Amino acid sequence: MQKLSVYLLILALLLHCPGAFSADTAPSKDTPACMNDANENNLKLYKSFKDNADPLKKAFLQEMASGAKGPACEPPPGSPTSSGKQTTDLKKIAHATNAQPEDTGIWDLDDRLKTPDQLPALIKRECINASLMRDPGQKGYACTANKKSTDQDIEISYGQVGGKTQQCITGDMVSYIQFAVNSAIKCLSPDNPVDARVIYQKFNNETGFNYSIAWNGGAGIGQMTNIAVEEIAEGNGKGILEGVAKSSKHSCQPFKDIAKSDLAKRPRITPNNYCDFVSAGDGLGRNLMYGIAYYLHMRDAVIEPQLFQENKSFAKNREIVSALTAVSYGAEGIKKARALAEKAGLYTEKNNPCKKQKISADKCYLQMVQKSSVYLKAIRGKMGETYCLKDGIEPSSKECTQKKAAMTDKQLGANECVKPL
Repeated sequence: MQKLSVYLLILALLLHCPGAFSADTAPSKDTPACMNDANENNLKLYKSFKDNADPLKKAFLQEMASGAKGPACEPPPGSPTSSGKQTTDLKKIAHATNAQPEDTGIWDLDDRLKTPDQLPALIKRECINASLMRDPGQKGYACTANKKSTDQDIEISYGQVGGKTQQCITGDMVSYIQFAVNSAIKCLSPDNPVDARVIYQKFNNETGFNYSIAWNGGAGIGQMTNIAVEEIAEGNGKGILEGVAKSSKHSCQPFKDIAKSDLAKRPRITPNNYCDFVSAGDGLGRNLMYGIAYYLHMRDAVIEPQLFQENKSFAKNREIVSALTAVSYGAEGIKKARALAEKAGLYTEKNNPCKKQKISADKCYLQMVQKSSVYLKAIRGKMGETYCLKDGIEPSSKECTQKKAAMTDKQLGANECVKPL
């Protein structure tokens, strides 16, 4: 009887989420529901998403068809499977039955043998949804379908992303973006996993997760530049791309062909080929792969080695490493991140500038980094706006100002937008 109840609980956990194409998110045949308050007639981006048939889109549809047990499935708050609790519950159940945990779709099969600190957190759908309600500015492009990403034409740009020309974002598009981002995080995570909070903050700040934006300062969801692309495809970060091309991980399958193609011939970002980085399928996949690979390269090849020279304990501090990586990953670049890392040696337990305030040396140093970086201040400000939008509060309102003033460092650090941490 006890064994039967355990199996029933497993079944209930696995069938809990109905998927991204449930009645409340699926668009109607005639007029899709726009979750971002856009004009329902602005359907260029939606049409390009709907018509796309690249491997990443196909992988998403297969995930949905198999029951949406993966990252596109967002359990409701307070449910037995919310906040990353599903994996924990399944492991407890498996322990009780002396069996391996079932595959929930959240992790690759080969990740089940890893420890919790070797597994990446995944970004919550509700936070991506809130980000997409922001107006990131610049221009967006709706790319034509039925062409290879290296041969796509750019349609007439639909103008500024916000305001009257804002393109309709539907519930299934939100689920697809979540699936794509989390698949890339899983695919590219080594044993020292990608910090999904840094990725969320970057995309939220740069584009609000709108993958269609391009201009001379950057292209796509991660606002990739030719310098970053060259470093990953032909430079010191090439090994990361080669790893994706050879990977047997389930989450890497939609990205493998892109990696192989780009290793043979590096793509270049120009107004004539924005679609290689902003289209709904391979464009989004390529942008995510390069964006996360560049983050890993900055973290593992630049930030951690320099911190190790300056202050060995800080090189093992996830919060400090993530903050400096975010700086190097943003507009201020490597030069600013290196300058801040050089000061790490001044913050020791014996020589702690915050000793009188009874603040530990590592927290004192982290506070200095956060106050010294314009980029970190900007992404924390955008995080505040996102939390207001998530709760249905107008970002320019007094209520939002009060809400932001009361937010904790963990909230502004995007802790509440990933699961588990």
